[in-house]
Amino acid sequence: MSKDKLQIGVYKIDTNHNSFNDCKSTIEKLSDMIQENDVSYNRQEIQNNIIADYKLILLYKMIPQDPKWKGFLSSIAKKGQSILKKKQSRSESFILLFAHNTTNNLYSTVGGMGYFAIQDVIEDDFGIDIISRLIKKEDKILKAISEKSVIGSILGSTKHFRKTYNLFENDSFGKIYQELTANLDTNLLTSYFGFSTNELKKDSVCVAKSSFRINKSITLDQLLKIVDGCEEVLIKLSPIAINNVVKIIKKRNPNLIQNLENELYNQLWIRYQDSTTNIDFDLCHKEYEYYLTASSYVVRKNTSEKNFFDDHEFDTLENIDTLFEKIKDLDKAAENIDQFKKLLSALQIYSYGEDENELTKGWLFNHIFGDISYEDSKYFLIDNNWYQIKADFLSELNNGCQEFIDNNAYSDLDKQWDYPAIKENGYNQLYIGDRDTIVLDKIIPRNIEPCDILKWDLHNLYLIHIKASFGNTMRDLCSQIFIAAKLIRMDKNASQEYIGDIYDQLNNKIGSDDSYFALVGKQTEAITKTDFINLFISKKLIFVLAVLDTANVERGIENIEQFNSNIAKFTLQDLVIGMRGIDVEFKIAQIHK
Repeated sequence: MSKDKLQIGVYKIDTNHNSFNDCKSTIEKLSDMIQENDVSYNRQEIQNNIIADYKLILLYKMIPQDPKWKGFLSSIAKKGQSILKKKQSRSESFILLFAHNTTNNLYSTVGGMGYFAIQDVIEDDFGIDIISRLIKKEDKILKAISEKSVIGSILGSTKHFRKTYNLFENDSFGKIYQELTANLDTNLLTSYFGFSTNELKKDSVCVAKSSFRINKSITLDQLLKIVDGCEEVLIKLSPIAINNVVKIIKKRNPNLIQNLENELYNQLWIRYQDSTTNIDFDLCHKEYEYYLTASSYVVRKNTSEKNFFDDHEFDTLENIDTLFEKIKDLDKAAENIDQFKKLLSALQIYSYGEDENELTKGWLFNHIFGDISYEDSKYFLIDNNWYQIKADFLSELNNGCQEFIDNNAYSDLDKQWDYPAIKENGYNQLYIGDRDTIVLDKIIPRNIEPCDILKWDLHNLYLIHIKASFGNTMRDLCSQIFIAAKLIRMDKNASQEYIGDIYDQLNNKIGSDDSYFALVGKQTEAITKTDFINLFISKKLIFVLAVLDTANVERGIENIEQFNSNIAKFTLQDLVIGMRGIDVEFKIAQIHK
């Protein structure tokens, strides 16, 4: 066998993909599929008995290329010059398929553009799965990572570390690791992957993503030894939890996706008929900072430019019940689930800023956030993507939330909430006139709400955000808290313009025709603008999330497992990490009925 070397990775083919249903030979089926989709690939003859344990198929294509830079340079190179001649370049690609004769597992390695021919049928987490069995979370072996988040404004990022990190130092709920570059111990490489000690440095770098690769040039024989090692690792070693959620790929799981969507609409229909049911869904665009700070929201049907609700514009549109109430007011409201589903699938939401510029838009379905149970598994819908929640993630999530609640309780909200007779604004009003307290509910300079209730003591300033229900709508509130915390922390150490705007907007409510705003405005009679700003400058900022359990039988957040909404727990944990990242203290409180 050739001793030529190449730095190359290996992919594992998902033979459970529906493309392989009822086929006798997965390797032959995949080869046929590739050639059907791209006739440029030609099957190459293989030397007999070159590798005893595997069946091989080698596919190759070569096509002429016309790089775009030829046209770009045509304005400066004289006509007829060699650089401008078309189809001089050639693009070569190969796909090597190898099926293990004993296990029937199917693998591939590729070159050139070969990856695109197999991308729909590979196991996306193969490399991650392998490395999860070779390391521990506390091992300081990470050199670089590429990650995606299923929550928050940052969709993805790549980080390179000056020194090696471990998973604990970078971990965050809702984070999906797409690629890990790590140092693997020499003993692992010799024990499982067939390397001799003289072939290795002290540690060798591996790259784990959809493929698994040792960052060193290897022969084809060594590549197959790595594959043998991967099979042994998958059988003998148990994985640690690296990714806590698994994205459901529509192409691979069309029936599951359809069942999840059907279940979603069933639960939405139940909620539509009875808003007191213990089913929560909230609305938010993936560009949540734009969406949550918008001044108005308009709903349209399909591609129509007309307002679906005539001239009605929503001041806020975060709770799906707000939309449902308007739908119920229609002359022809949905009378059954089929009509309901047809209507919801046709609606789009547009959000606008104060200057009426469009901030976000998208189909209603893309705005829905919630989690459902289906066949004993938990799934949640975020940004029009379904994710399955791993069982160990739920346990870890409950433990993480419980630890935060146990160590960060705030107990200075002593007034009971007569819910649902009194709404959120009515509850906040109960604190108007209390000592060292200012109610700021509905005071929203720059469309960012600093808090509902402001309290202080000798050393601390508490910015308290009030919420009825520890449910899926928590996502919006957690986002609001984080946005406010970032802005106020920055403003405190800079111009204090936003803090001053809070006072000015409060003061401007004096004499308002609205009885609530008149009461709110009068609070400035007891404090000057200078003293108000000094509260923020001189005291430690502590943000507080205060929640009311709206269930018929009240539960205590000190027993977080009693609450069903994984979205709520997920977003709480994400907020805890976010607040820690911007160095702002954060606490939680429960309001009682």
